[in-house]
Amino acid sequence: MASKTLTPTSKVQVLIPACDGTTSIATCEVFVCYEQDFLDLDYDVPTQRKLLKIYRCDDETTLAEICDCLAKDNLDLLCVSQSQIVSFVKQYPGLLCTGGNPNYFLIKNDDQVCTATVYKGESTGELSVHLNHLNSCMFDKDSQLIVPRLSD
Repeated sequence: MASKTLTPTSKVQVLIPACDGTTSIATCEVFVCYEQDFLDLDYDVPTQRKLLKIYRCDDETTLAEICDCLAKDNLDLLCVSQSQIVSFVKQYPGLLCTGGNPNYFLIKNDDQVCTATVYKGESTGELSVHLNHLNSCMFDKDSQLIVPRLSD
């Protein structure tokens, strides 16, 4: 992926507080639309506070390829919990892409890393979320990946 340029987008420090693990995407009443698959996901374990980083890419590629560049040997390092996603969209709605452009968060579904893909309505600000396989997601200049900050 030498020809791809991954760029952090926000100068704002994005800090998610500790979460108790009792919030799920399906029951949080933040998303006006969510896929039924979220009803089948287990609740999370409690998490400590975490710094997140938001990335964009200058070229079109797969999300799997981007994640491989960030944490080649351990994609679990890039995962957040459902509670952390809910906390992010409540605290930082202005950092979400709008206009049908995806905001990707990596989550665990059983032993697989999947994406919780959040969309924010441009005029309404309403949020929807979809559960996707990592390999099925395209990443381009209009989408962003929101993951734990691994290093500076």
